[in-house]
Amino acid sequence: MNGVGSFELVRADVRNVLATLANNCVATFFVTGEVAENCPDMIREMIRAGHEVGCHGMFHENFDTFGATEQARRITMASEHIANSSGNRPKGFRAPQHRANGATLEVLEELGYVYDSSVLPRTPFMRPETRKKWRQMKAPNHPYYPSRTDITKKGDCKVLELPTSTFVLPFVSSLTMRSNFVSDLLAKVLLVRKDPVIYYLHSYDNTLTKRKLYWLSELITNLRKKSKLITMQDLAKICGRPSESSSPSKLFHAPLSAVSHGRSYDEMNRYGTVWQ
Repeated sequence: MNGVGSFELVRADVRNVLATLANNCVATFFVTGEVAENCPDMIREMIRAGHEVGCHGMFHENFDTFGATEQARRITMASEHIANSSGNRPKGFRAPQHRANGATLEVLEELGYVYDSSVLPRTPFMRPETRKKWRQMKAPNHPYYPSRTDITKKGDCKVLELPTSTFVLPFVSSLTMRSNFVSDLLAKVLLVRKDPVIYYLHSYDNTLTKRKLYWLSELITNLRKKSKLITMQDLAKICGRPSESSSPSKLFHAPLSAVSHGRSYDEMNRYGTVWQ
């Protein structure tokens, strides 16, 4: 994304989302290095509000098209911009369009990342390329430590995978904006499982819905009846080693992602703990 006007739109979208979250829940914002570099004031605003800031690449790029060296260069650059803006190095990563692979995991591991949330399992929807529609279909739908050679399989990588929640349909804002009823029904189905429940949205959803985020407020209200909403980093602490052998009961993660459809925004996620 280029141009001052584009970043002003990002600011406007994110600030309306922040206003909706205020006094309701904390969230994890997955932010590109470009946004962190150009909007450091906005990143600090997220931190002051108690939210976590994670990494979303440098320019909203497709990481599975790069080799390990180039992925390392871009993630390192983005991590530094986020650290400079927020005062903390990011602990979590989500690849744009869920386009991560084994090389991505190795880079994250080397850079000291705690978790990744790039896997969108067991759903044919939200796939950027038809030929890759089924690549994550068999991935676990609960937190796991993935293989360094195949992100969709369990292995010995030290980076914890926190996959977005799905049950045929992905639990994301594009569903909620179309039907709160279906979204709430999906949430109820997901909460029956003993896995964390993870939801996300993009900041540009604010523009798409003409700054009317009542659907988001309703979602938060419904989720708070059944859960305590927490950040992804806190979720990783609950689900990660050494306590991975004990089920974290039911966890609900409702991410509100701030990402520009211009492919250089940030993504923000909100997560939470569901009743025992």
